[in-house]
Amino acid sequence: MRTVVGPAFRDVFCRTAPPARLLAPRVLLCTFLLPRRPGLPDPPTTVEAP
Repeated sequence: MRTVVGPAFRDVFCRTAPPARLLAPRVLLCTFLLPRRPGLPDPPTTVEAP
């Protein structure tokens, strides 16, 4: 699945493909079906001294 989304994003970013490529059905389905990564942990509440 990632072999579809990555190249599509790169092509649009490098301006070798139109932005509509990111809305292609195959790219959208892969984006929605990819497993989600866990989010970042909460930031620390205090700043440690160096």
